[in-house]
Amino acid sequence: MIFATCGFQSGALKFAEAYGIATVAFVDGTFLYETRGAGPPVPPPSWAGLPDYAGILMGKKDDSISCSPIDLGNTDVLSKWLQSS
Repeated sequence: MIFATCGFQSGALKFAEAYGIATVAFVDGTFLYETRGAGPPVPPPSWAGLPDYAGILMGKKDDSISCSPIDLGNTDVLSKWLQSS
């Protein structure tokens, strides 16, 4: 596994996929909160229960990049990746 705080370039993701290396980007927990709107970003409400920090499992297959969130309440993505390797 390789961990980063700024994400990965597509070449690094392609290399990691070829050699079975997980690529996880650490993010602030508020990164997991998404809204649609034309105005300025709105901070997440307290009831959202977001973690302080989370991980984003990143992968590349063909011409697409996938991003799957990982936190203490959602470790299934990482478990599935470990089982597929």
